[in-house]
Amino acid sequence: MKSKIQLDILIIDSVVNGFSKYPLWILLSLYLNGRGFNFIDIGIILVLSNIISSPFLRKSGKMVDKFGRRRFTYILPLFLLIAYSFLYVTVLFNFSIIFIFGLLTLISYLSSFESTLKNTMITDLSLENERSRYFSIMRIWANVGIGIGLVCSGIASIISYSIFFLAPIFGSIFQFILFLYFFQETVEVHKRQEYTKQQVKINGQYGRIIMVSTLISICFAISNQYETPAMPLYLSTQWLLNPVYITILYSVNTMVVVFFQSKITSLAIRFKEYKVFSYGILFYSLSFFIFSITGNIFLLALAIVILTIGENLMSPVSSSIISKIAPEDQRGEYFGINSLIYNIVTPVSLFLGIILLQIFSSHEVFAMYSLSMLSALTFFFAYAYLGKITKTGSNLQMAHN
Repeated sequence: MKSKIQLDILIIDSVVNGFSKYPLWILLSLYLNGRGFNFIDIGIILVLSNIISSPFLRKSGKMVDKFGRRRFTYILPLFLLIAYSFLYVTVLFNFSIIFIFGLLTLISYLSSFESTLKNTMITDLSLENERSRYFSIMRIWANVGIGIGLVCSGIASIISYSIFFLAPIFGSIFQFILFLYFFQETVEVHKRQEYTKQQVKINGQYGRIIMVSTLISICFAISNQYETPAMPLYLSTQWLLNPVYITILYSVNTMVVVFFQSKITSLAIRFKEYKVFSYGILFYSLSFFIFSITGNIFLLALAIVILTIGENLMSPVSSSIISKIAPEDQRGEYFGINSLIYNIVTPVSLFLGIILLQIFSSHEVFAMYSLSMLSALTFFFAYAYLGKITKTGSNLQMAHN
């Protein structure tokens, strides 16, 4: 690493971000459901807010490349502070859903912009062969924050849903101060030359990042049903688990990430990244199969462990793949394009599981069978094509450099 202090600041930021912002979406779903919106309505609200904000993400990444990273590290928390403050007021006084939707769209854009920025900075601060490990470290600490946040949000929800909506406000204040006073620029700002743009377009580099991002996003859209309403619905209706057991199963996911992510990544970096990503999908496929055949709490916990191993393989490596095909002066733009495509494709995941549950409402286990088979199918596509695309991308980038 170029700067240990820079990495430590990003780790602190990951904990605060995970603690203050991730649980908010669970509480928001419960809040909207309490106001009479069903799961489909809530899904539409969240999906549209992501899709509407997505077209601006490539431009955001280009601004990060043009103006540098540091100024955005404190500008974004400032805008998020304002947005979350208004969201708190709208929830507290039950304002119109139109206001909530508008704020969610703004927050979705700012959060994706922030994710693009952080991924770009980690790429700046790490050597190529270190990327998967450092993306993994950030993910571990984010899950530490998420675990603490889930406990605190659960306690807060007993009193009022609106109380935990204060958490991202204070979190944004802390992030603003942290980056304004302690963080330094991670890359020298260069003016992008016109010939560079032309050469990238001639070599089809934008086509490559679009293909890679689309393929990765589709894989996540199919496999990542664990983080959609479909999974808790399935566990409660098919296997009649109460909320306590479902919460325990979800906590298993966080513990596996925190305690085993580093070890899994240490083993995974010995292999080519496209293979690691592809085999991660198979772990999801196996876990869905277990979900379909048993309601035993211990076997379901085993399925969660297997699923989380797949998640631990896919998540850090996917960011590393994007970082390696991005030219040095276009890292922000490439992560912006990836965020754009991810925000458009992965919301399909929100409806996929629910639609399958609806289709197989009389035999819900077939929904899990279907997800298992779809995951296995995406494994073959990822294994066959992701390696070819990324290998070609690396060769062209070397030629470009």
